[in-house]
Amino acid sequence: GEWVPVVVDDWIPCESRGKPAFATSRKGNEFWVSILEKAYAKLHGSYEALEGGLVQDALVDLTGGAGEEIDMRSTQAQIDLASGRLWSQLLRFKQEGFLLGAGSPSGSDVHVSSSGIVQGHAYSILQ
Repeated sequence: GEWVPVVVDDWIPCESRGKPAFATSRKGNEFWVSILEKAYAKLHGSYEALEGGLVQDALVDLTGGAGEEIDMRSTQAQIDLASGRLWSQLLRFKQEGFLLGAGSPSGSDVHVSSSGIVQGHAYSILQ
C-alpha cells in the first residue's frame, strides 16, 4: 500500500444535543480522534463503511505497518493456547511495542458474553 492524503475540515457530525455522533477522546477538549475518524470515513466512502472490518486492517491503514491475524478458532491457535505458547507470543509482541487488538465474532451487538464481550466489536489491548 501507499499513503493517501485525505483532506477534511473540522466540522464534526453531531447528535441533536451537540455531542459528536461518532468517536471522541475521553478528554472533552481533544478533537483529533474525531478528525482522524472523519478522514478514515472519507477514505472509505462513509462512516457506515467503517462498521465491521478487522482490527489488523485498520491498524495497517493507520500506521503503514504490517498486520497479522490469529484466528482463535483455528486448531493451531488452540494448541498454542493450551501449551502457553500463544500467551508467550502475545507478551513478546507487547514487550516489543507492537500494537495489539482483538475482535469478537460477528453477531448482533445486543449479544454480550458472560465475560462482557460484545459480539462484532473491535477492542484495543492497552496493558
